[in-house]
Amino acid sequence: MSRINAGEVVITLDGEERILKPTLRAITMISAQYGGLAKARDALAAQDFQAATTIIRWGLNLPDSEAKKLPDQVFDTGLTVDLLVPLIRFIGILANGGKPLPDDPVELDDVSAEGNA
Repeated sequence: MSRINAGEVVITLDGEERILKPTLRAITMISAQYGGLAKARDALAAQDFQAATTIIRWGLNLPDSEAKKLPDQVFDTGLTVDLLVPLIRFIGILANGGKPLPDDPVELDDVSAEGNA
């Protein structure tokens, strides 16, 4: 796996690791689509297929041509906890200005692993 930067979130989509990047465009598009990040998070918690697809699209910053394949990839992956939890985490990072969440156990694990390298 390639090294990710602070605030980025790794998801596995149709068997391939992809990196969601917290950008101004991502927060703008997701917030506009759902009327706020809280509603986007709630849609993910409700296993809303369209919400998962939309959030992944903007987290990956996919152009229209690539975004057309995304629904099939999300369907093949399934709306499992392995996909939804990182997406909910990504929404939290967007709400935090693209910075990792201070109490994020994943970020804390990454930091402690780096100290042992």
